[in-house]
Amino acid sequence: MSPYAPKRPCLEPRCPNLTEGGGRCAQHARAYDLQRGSAKARGYDSAWAKFSKNWRQRFPLCGMRRDGQLHAEHSQCVQEGRTSPAACVDHIVSMANGGAQYDESNLQSLCLMCNNRKRVTHDGGFGR
Repeated sequence: MSPYAPKRPCLEPRCPNLTEGGGRCAQHARAYDLQRGSAKARGYDSAWAKFSKNWRQRFPLCGMRRDGQLHAEHSQCVQEGRTSPAACVDHIVSMANGGAQYDESNLQSLCLMCNNRKRVTHDGGFGR
């Protein structure tokens, strides 16, 4: 963020604190992180890391799904005719919304920009 950007209110309801760049204040960020659980507790363990690496080798471009085709639904890269390398494996229906972690019909490769855009517009935003 710009050093001149205005501070924003903490995302915690009724918290009077302001934050640099949005999100939660230090007090509420710690509490939220403890309640949220670790990446491992949420299913992103070494088995997922291995699976994800293998998936991205099989489907290396942003917007690719298990059929090997590029899908534009969540990929702005595909929508704009760009070929971008995938940086992550995205759950089309997030695990928080009932999507299955290893169901290949629920997975797609996305670059970070498209993954972040989908997270904000479809999955409830960052730090749900």
